[in-house]
Amino acid sequence: MLVVRRSALEEAVRGDLEAHPPVMDAGVREGIALAAHDRAALLARFPSATLLAAGLQVVLLWHRATLGGQAFLGADVVSVRPRRKDPEEEALAIFHELAELLLDREGRHYSHGDVWLLALALAIPRDRVHLVLFYRQKIPPWAVAIRLETTRAIARVAWDIEDLTARDESHRRRFQR
Repeated sequence: MLVVRRSALEEAVRGDLEAHPPVMDAGVREGIALAAHDRAALLARFPSATLLAAGLQVVLLWHRATLGGQAFLGADVVSVRPRRKDPEEEALAIFHELAELLLDREGRHYSHGDVWLLALALAIPRDRVHLVLFYRQKIPPWAVAIRLETTRAIARVAWDIEDLTARDESHRRRFQR
């Protein structure tokens, strides 16, 4: 039997998503990510975390003694613990802190699960999810898998709403005759 070991960050993310489930509407998170990409005006299909930060005019500080193990937020400054052994996890940590900064700016109530899902939406824009398998990502493969799972769930809900709306309309027409 093949046993795949999860990284400490993957355990933390999956644990956060389970212990602190999202409280925000998925469409709101996706809208925040879309607005951030528009503001950053980047041409890359999948922008790196550092390019997105620069486009949003957020300063990245690299510091080994960063609080909380990963990052500390200031006004438009994000402090990130360097992860030279795993640049994909380092990028994900930056996306995470950018997500938290954006949510704080929005002034919305959110959970840590919302922060992680927004971080993944920043890493892989919704309008480009269908391309994700064709281009090398700058985040860990397990994070890409979570993003694909969540966008599939969003799509299922949208299809269900569309289907219910169509059925409701059909039902209304039938009884108006």
